[in-house]
Amino acid sequence: MNRCSKALFLLPCLWSALAYAQQEIPRRILLDKDGQEWAETMLRNLSLEEKVGQMLQVRYYADYSTFDGPEYKAVRDQVRKYGIGSLVLGMHFHGPDAVRTTAEDAARVANQLQTDSKLPLLLAADLERGVATRLKNVPDFPWPMAFGAADSEADVQRFGAITARGARAIGIQWALV
Repeated sequence: MNRCSKALFLLPCLWSALAYAQQEIPRRILLDKDGQEWAETMLRNLSLEEKVGQMLQVRYYADYSTFDGPEYKAVRDQVRKYGIGSLVLGMHFHGPDAVRTTAEDAARVANQLQTDSKLPLLLAADLERGVATRLKNVPDFPWPMAFGAADSEADVQRFGAITARGARAIGIQWALV
């Protein structure tokens, strides 16, 4: 790659980095004294294997018919055996069609997983179109490209707020968008 090509390649990267650096940095959320002590004690008492497990993520689904079934037990057993720290909400497909479940089912499964885990889990989901990306009977939003075309920062902020509330309601703390 010659110098001109490198410069043309790196220039957009530099502009992006500068734009990112100028953004307001979100305030850090601090734990209260009890929360800080709990986190430090838990971390101190984890074995090396458990610490590694906290960095792993596996897939789970919100459409388990029962918590006694083999599909749910397989996920639960992975969480327990390996000390998995994070799960990402997946979807089953019936041919080309995604099988979406209800928000109530998603919350029920998330709550059960948290109950079955030794440590709190970080639950994630791909929510590029809001929770409708994974669930049915919830507000459905257009693809992110539509927000870019509309060129409305206010609409993007409203979408983000609605998506965050929906995610939190079903136990998702990490929205992958």
